[in-house]
Amino acid sequence: MERRLFQLVIAVLSLIPVMDFVNSALNGASYLFPEGGLVPNDLDNQYRYLAGVYLSVTIAIWWTLGNVEERVVPIRIVCAGIFIGGLMRIQSIATVGMPEFQGFLAGIFIEVILVPLLLWWQVRLRRKAGVT
Repeated sequence: MERRLFQLVIAVLSLIPVMDFVNSALNGASYLFPEGGLVPNDLDNQYRYLAGVYLSVTIAIWWTLGNVEERVVPIRIVCAGIFIGGLMRIQSIATVGMPEFQGFLAGIFIEVILVPLLLWWQVRLRRKAGVT
């Protein structure tokens, strides 16, 4: 039961980057400019590129779901990247201030707080399954 709950939580959370991919692929960085301001080409280009990276990370996460106790390395690599990304968001806030889009704050919570908790949960599942 706990294993299925873990898989469900990961699957649901993985929908966030999928939704971001769809939004970014369709709209680029324009949603960052709700007043309709001109989106710098370099920003839009980088934003759409990162959307593709998000999608590939999500596919890696989905691959691990079938055997969460054994597929440790991909989960840890992906989670490390997500965690570091969250730290970079904090650095951005410290350097240039709070973002206009408040969804980024929820991202920080997921990336810096929730992701380490999910890694701990996976270790717990591994121990329960007798995997070391």
